[in-house]
Amino acid sequence: NGSSGVFTSIGLSSQEQKALRANAPTTPKKQILEKYLNTIYFGNNCYGITKASKFYFDKKPEELSINESAVLAGIIKAPSIYAPNVNMNKCNNRKNLVLSEMLKCGY
Repeated sequence: NGSSGVFTSIGLSSQEQKALRANAPTTPKKQILEKYLNTIYFGNNCYGITKASKFYFDKKPEELSINESAVLAGIIKAPSIYAPNVNMNKCNNRKNLVLSEMLKCGY
């Protein structure tokens, strides 16, 4: 199905993709994304978007800018490589990729 490319492009493992697809028929997409964002690892012992936004930006998720949100989205693929406190250059490159992909998708 066409969603595989989307899942892969945001860095989901095949096991994570399978779990999301298993829930897809009965669970609204917003709920699936919310559940995922509340449990995913963002590096630095941060599990979930709330802890990650607090750790990296000292903000609540709803207070994040588009650039800050893109940083967090980029971290998911490889926190040990893309976290801003690990390698700012790689973090910025990954953030720019996320923003570019968002633009391509009309966001």
